[in-house]
Amino acid sequence: MQYRYRLDPPEHLTETLLHRVDTCRQLYNHILYELIQETIPDFKE
Repeated sequence: MQYRYRLDPPEHLTETLLHRVDTCRQLYNHILYELIQETIPDFKE
């Protein structure tokens, strides 16, 4: 039985993992930005 999670994955898996991490990071930042926009009052008025 092969160990599924490796410290040094093959090249094609590295690309997939990096893409997924980048997608998750973008989603996290977008949601965080939206939450901040809703919770911080607008002091410009």
